[in-house]
Amino acid sequence: MLDAARVRGKDRALTREASLLLYLDGHSGIRFRSRLDTFPCHALFEGRARLGQVGKSTPLTDPIPELIAVAREYGLTLAN
Repeated sequence: MLDAARVRGKDRALTREASLLLYLDGHSGIRFRSRLDTFPCHALFEGRARLGQVGKSTPLTDPIPELIAVAREYGLTLAN
């Protein structure tokens, strides 16, 4: 029986096994849901996939309010 709590736990045996099967079948990566917040995650197989930019880039030298808030939350200081 497939137990969802076990599949989404820290022991990612099923994810690793599925990744291996996809890799051996020639695929470039796998998409799965995060066990922390259920948002989608992507794992790309090295040498088979490439990331491409979509849309306009955002320079990291400009102040990013969300980044500043997270850094402050974790007690981090951003430096140029």
